[in-house]
Amino acid sequence: MTTELTSRASTAMKSEQRGASYRRLYSYVAAVIFAFLLLLIYALIQLVNIQEEVRDDIGGGMLWATTQAQHEGLRLKAEVLLVQTGDDRVSGDDVFNRYEIFLSRLTLLLTGPQKRYLTDLGELDELLRVVSRFETALPWDDGRMLDVVELKRLHAALIPIVGQLQVLSNRVLLAEREHEGTRRDDHARALFKVIAAVLGILISSAYFSWYLLRDVHRAQRPD
Repeated sequence: MTTELTSRASTAMKSEQRGASYRRLYSYVAAVIFAFLLLLIYALIQLVNIQEEVRDDIGGGMLWATTQAQHEGLRLKAEVLLVQTGDDRVSGDDVFNRYEIFLSRLTLLLTGPQKRYLTDLGELDELLRVVSRFETALPWDDGRMLDVVELKRLHAALIPIVGQLQVLSNRVLLAEREHEGTRRDDHARALFKVIAAVLGILISSAYFSWYLLRDVHRAQRPD
């Protein structure tokens, strides 16, 4: 009778120890899975941030917009001079078409993300001032042939705005070089964090596998 009671007590004790071992195993599994999820979520957030920054290349579009506006301003200025000299290669219609293209480039430059970029750069007010002066110097929206006085007025109005666009292009180029260096550093740090997170997942996986195999091995041992 005593032996039977002892055996039952030993069995109950082993069962309790096994149950405690399983509870510890479940706790470790839950902790490791939670750690996996946190690391994966963190890595995904970092990758999404990098992808968004790469896709959102406002500075590249801004540099294109400023150089295009400057280029069209210079072409308009050159065609106005050719018409003034009586060059048959350029007609009044050509000048008007170039004038409208130039205005469209200015509109693109002063709207949307480009406008916000100029505001952040501190160049919006000055550009608006020269654009307003240019538009009021010679209201021209009917395509009529300009006379000599009007052509001179248009040419004179182009000088400050083309000069301002040149200054703006240089400022944007310098700002983009600085921003690109900062962005490269940010991307390098973000990628390092992602690599660290992936390594953390691998290490956690290795530990979890080792712990699971150890418990399986213990469970297979005879009592």
